[in-house]
Amino acid sequence: MSLNIAIEAIINNLYLFNSLKRYNDNNMCSDLDSGIASNKIISKKHHYLPVFYLNGFCNNDGLFYVFDKVKDDFLPKCSPESKFFINNLNNYIHNGKPIFSYEESYFNKIDNLGSKALKEIIESDISIEDNIPFKTKIDFIWFLTNLFWRAPSANKTFVDIIQKEGLNNKYFGFYKGSPKNKLSDEDIPDIKKQIIDDDEIKKVFRTIVPSINSNINEMWRLLQVWNIFKIDNSHLITGDFPFVNNNSNLCLENIFDNFIFPISNNRLLMFGKDYPMFIDSIVLSFINLSIFNSANRFVCCHKKELILDVIKHRNELSKNNKTESINVILFKYLKIQSNFKSFDDYKKFVSGTNYKI
Repeated sequence: MSLNIAIEAIINNLYLFNSLKRYNDNNMCSDLDSGIASNKIISKKHHYLPVFYLNGFCNNDGLFYVFDKVKDDFLPKCSPESKFFINNLNNYIHNGKPIFSYEESYFNKIDNLGSKALKEIIESDISIEDNIPFKTKIDFIWFLTNLFWRAPSANKTFVDIIQKEGLNNKYFGFYKGSPKNKLSDEDIPDIKKQIIDDDEIKKVFRTIVPSINSNINEMWRLLQVWNIFKIDNSHLITGDFPFVNNNSNLCLENIFDNFIFPISNNRLLMFGKDYPMFIDSIVLSFINLSIFNSANRFVCCHKKELILDVIKHRNELSKNNKTESINVILFKYLKIQSNFKSFDDYKKFVSGTNYKI
């Protein structure tokens, strides 16, 4: 039985401008259809947040607390293996059956790179400038960009971008007969509609997007604005979509503008130019609030009290109708504090003025 017209078109007639090969590392190179190779056994349980990442938010017993925003309550303390997964997340399902999978052929390889890079970052002395090797940084950025697009909520982001930039754009699209004969969205309305409406097809595209030139170019840009911080007292949380940004106009070229990511409960990664040399308690509080807000349903950390503090702070802001502007407030603080070389200089400024956001 043949697949639907859109997936056949993707396999046979999709072009990626100058990007037919993925980021290359020890045979990581892969054509679009490498993940479509049939597997003898197709796995079912797929974590959208890998266990090795979630381990960084566990207590000494390897467990963490998970708060359910929908039920407004905590789940029983649990292990990373038991949460943040969806069955068949990275399998293409056709007529109720998995036809092929990107889990083993693609995401497992990326996770291996990410796991090694994460370990090196956590164990490195970040007080020494440029102490983290170039390869470690680029491997972790590659992992991060794939992690973003592998999240279930990335379906909406993909559709928003396609509606804005077109299914046939300057980074990818379809051709007829020959790559020289590129098509427009008007040429393939049925395929475009099916891709927008079909979550299974969007899985395939979300695997492609990190490989296109816009993401590769952005990876190199992110290397230039890499900022990593050690957080005292392990006061960071994470959530089911642990990406914080202040970009209301997402497009293929700027997905990761002004971007913050919690690496573990005591390591924070920021990408951007307007970032301070320090993280004070106010900024840390708003970072956790932003992570909480970005989560679709679940947040977790090793301390129940920390999540309760975040909820309390959020409730206080909601009384003043400020919960929707949490990211805006956070990035205003970061921009102002970036003007100071030390926390002491910033404290002198605050104490000598009526400074208020």
